[in-house]
Amino acid sequence: GSSAYSKIFFPTNGDTITAVFVGNSSYNPFDVYPNPTTEGSTVRFVLNKKQYAELYLVDMSGQVKYQLYSEELFAGTHEIKFNVPSHLEGVYLLTLLTDDKRYTKKLVLLKPE
Repeated sequence: GSSAYSKIFFPTNGDTITAVFVGNSSYNPFDVYPNPTTEGSTVRFVLNKKQYAELYLVDMSGQVKYQLYSEELFAGTHEIKFNVPSHLEGVYLLTLLTDDKRYTKKLVLLKPE
């Protein structure tokens, strides 16, 4: 069986983020959905060992806009759900840093209608 837990995380900008451990898996090591988005997305990633993970929203000039997550996590598949501020629009990069890897994906933020 697999164990599961959910944790609410409050970044410095006041948005609520929920991190969910969903057990071991063979998913893509770093995936973002939905993408593009108008409200929020989920980041799913796999860690092969217990390690520190940090998730950043970075603009195309390389400036960090938000640190979305920063915590030590167990090995397995993790999901971080986050909402994006409505004033952000355009193409951004989601960057996941772990003790031994760096992953980056484009995230397209659309203006809500």
